[in-house]
Amino acid sequence: MNALAIARRRIVILPLAAVVIGALTLYRLNRAERPPAAVPKSAGTVETRPAPLLAIPLADQHKNIVKLERYYGRASIVIVFFDAEAGADRDPYLTRLRDCFEQLDDDGIEIVAISTASRFQNQQAEERAGKPFPFPLLSDIHPEGLSPAPIAIQFGLFDTASQTTKTAVYLVDRAGQIAWDEGRPRPVRDPAAAVDALCRGEWPQ
Repeated sequence: MNALAIARRRIVILPLAAVVIGALTLYRLNRAERPPAAVPKSAGTVETRPAPLLAIPLADQHKNIVKLERYYGRASIVIVFFDAEAGADRDPYLTRLRDCFEQLDDDGIEIVAISTASRFQNQQAEERAGKPFPFPLLSDIHPEGLSPAPIAIQFGLFDTASQTTKTAVYLVDRAGQIAWDEGRPRPVRDPAAAVDALCRGEWPQ
């Protein structure tokens, strides 16, 4: 190959090499700047956080003043939000928990029922039931009338349009942790199954 041919070949190869090197450099820089792919959360993983601090004192059916947070860190807690208009005596979960309360008490589990029913309405529910509820039926009414259903609001259950509270069941473990989802406490998805498990002496998973 003569000198002229070699020179022409170098003229072609050098620009091509520069393009290849530049492309590789850009590729490496882009990979270095790209954030690592998120690790998908396992379908069985449940996020837990400390249960909401509910310092507002509420009255139960026997005129006792109760602060829900006093239970946190001392016992496992089942919180039942029930329909105030129907009454505690017509709530299937509360009546079931009442009937197996001896088992729950032996297991160190506290039951707290909450609704916007007044103390008088909760007393009437006990009278209709024919037997007392061995746990507090709390009236979710701000003592100074500052807000409707202050506890239900913290749990994301109060509907401002209808001014009503949704029913739900929550589990708080002995460490004061509660399941969390979409920025708020997550209720039990199958309350009936959870209550059955509790009455069998099992903490629902």
